[in-house]
Amino acid sequence: MKLGSRIINRVIWLSIEKDKVMDAHKIILPFYQSPEDLDLRTICKLEVLLDEKLLIIPTKIQWRKIKLDRLNKICKRTKNEK
Repeated sequence: MKLGSRIINRVIWLSIEKDKVMDAHKIILPFYQSPEDLDLRTICKLEVLLDEKLLIIPTKIQWRKIKLDRLNKICKRTKNEK
């Protein structure tokens, strides 16, 4: 699933949970047909409306940890296959 679709799905669930369906619907309506066009400005508006982080950008240290975890998984898989 693409990032835009994931964000829209999360917005729908959060808006139902926080009882802000109509407000969120007005913002994401133009992006239902083409979720890949969802822009950063709209995402920020939705984050403010729902008071939740929708898009988290990892820091350098977090990226290193993610890469290291992936490498460890690959190494474990190759060990188990032998």
